[in-house]
Amino acid sequence: MELWSVNRKLLKILLIAFGLIVLAYAVIYLYPYIKEKIAISTPSSSPTGIKMFPTNGQLPQWLPQDIVMEKDVRVLRSSYTEPFTTVPSSITSASDAGTMYQIRSVFGFASQKTLAENFALYSKYFQDNKWKILASTNEPSNKRLQASKGYDVITIIFALDSKTKDNVIDINGIHFGTLSALKNVSPTP
Repeated sequence: MELWSVNRKLLKILLIAFGLIVLAYAVIYLYPYIKEKIAISTPSSSPTGIKMFPTNGQLPQWLPQDIVMEKDVRVLRSSYTEPFTTVPSSITSASDAGTMYQIRSVFGFASQKTLAENFALYSKYFQDNKWKILASTNEPSNKRLQASKGYDVITIIFALDSKTKDNVIDINGIHFGTLSALKNVSPTP
């Protein structure tokens, strides 16, 4: 009996040691490879040195012009970037590296509707217009939708401004295109 319990303890120690060796191998040898893959597949979240163009309270041309909007909203922000080259992401592939550009747009406004009403409204818009919903968070104080269609990605954030108590809707878009088609793009005002 005692021999069996000693062998079980020894087996347990050997299994733990083997697991630690495998983990150490993964960290030492695979980490540089994984780090490189992550860097390639993650686009820059805030491009530096990129010019922003205001749209004077109008919906930027790079966002869908048929997107649901309330009338007479108080616009909080409205702008887009100049085109810049992009790295592969969930929308583009590794073979697109250096051949794709992106333009980022934002349109934020204070809504008269509740956050829940807006969430339902934009969810329906995406479904009715054949956008693929990539992510969705629908909690009382944390609402977000992200959808894609073709080479366009839109993220809508629904939030309560703690100072003004406004229901704020931020529509953030990323428009991807090929550099060869960029000559036909006129992003500057």
